[in-house]
Amino acid sequence: MLNTWTFKSLILFLVFFLNIGYAFDMERRKDQFSYTPGYFLAPVPYSIPGIGSGLFLFGLATNINDTQTDLLANIITGDVDAHILAISDYYIVDEHLRAELLHGSFDKASFQSYSTRGMDSDGENYVNIAIDKMSFTGAKLTASFYEKMLEFYYMGYGTKFAIDKINDKDGNLILDASGTNTQKLETHVGGFMVDYTDDRLDPRKGIRFDSSIDYSTSDSDEGINYFVTNYNLTGYIPIGIQSTVVLNYFRSDANVIDKGETDFNIVEDNLGVDCSSTLLDIEGKINCQNLVNNQILANKNGTSTSLGGRSRLRSYGESRFSGAHTEFYGSEFRWNIVDDSKPFDIYFMKGEVSLKLFKI
Repeated sequence: MLNTWTFKSLILFLVFFLNIGYAFDMERRKDQFSYTPGYFLAPVPYSIPGIGSGLFLFGLATNINDTQTDLLANIITGDVDAHILAISDYYIVDEHLRAELLHGSFDKASFQSYSTRGMDSDGENYVNIAIDKMSFTGAKLTASFYEKMLEFYYMGYGTKFAIDKINDKDGNLILDASGTNTQKLETHVGGFMVDYTDDRLDPRKGIRFDSSIDYSTSDSDEGINYFVTNYNLTGYIPIGIQSTVVLNYFRSDANVIDKGETDFNIVEDNLGVDCSSTLLDIEGKINCQNLVNNQILANKNGTSTSLGGRSRLRSYGESRFSGAHTEFYGSEFRWNIVDDSKPFDIYFMKGEVSLKLFKI
């Protein structure tokens, strides 16, 4: 739920950005439905802390066979055996209803768990959680109108994983949790977007508002029952002929329906760890306890959309800042050097590109 201050802030931002948007006679600068084919195929080296290294084979084909359908096929080799397959922009009803499908499977994966939640999180105080046999499958439907200016969407996906090991930030083993029961999660997302800008992919003026509700369920009887509301408002103000100032406001809130398990020993057992193990040194026990305590807070308060990595604050690690509520204000200056798209064909990739320089 939005608190009073946030609600007033959102109304003020909406009024401000609506004034920006309606100050322009909004028309799309170009056709929003491209049929230009392209492809990209290249090996990319990777190194994942606590997991290993190898090659990431990236393959992408766009606008296949005179359609807008894109196909993504990635294979990961080396210390990780994985694959990712995705189909996007498959139009069921021409220009109005499109579908996306996604499937991925990893024999190993890893993510960082910071010692504390909230904005006081220490970037150097974290552990790497190694995941065993992770897989996910999802689908998305989008109803689109008025050249993608108004869209409604629904997405659902399921994830399976089990905790394998917990390593410190230097890759040293803290705890072996292999054999832990597989956890299953299902997530459902519904939302809408109003895109009153001059272009969907490269907006130079106008406003964009995106709102969604995320609801996740777990196969665990001790899991929390909650949903997350997200609000994302962006304004684009033209500077000169081609450049743009971007203003962004984002808010995410976890809304708890039923609290989950908060007993330390039960949560510890559900995670498959033993913080009292004589095999752990003092630092290992502290890291283990932080992991359990963070899960207790998540079971009690829920977790909103985090900040860091791909989700704003991009100079920080993935999910660096997490908690029951997150809020973000941002501004960005986009300096576009040229506006024309240039075709290219250099053996391993083909398509169109425009030269841009972004400054924050």
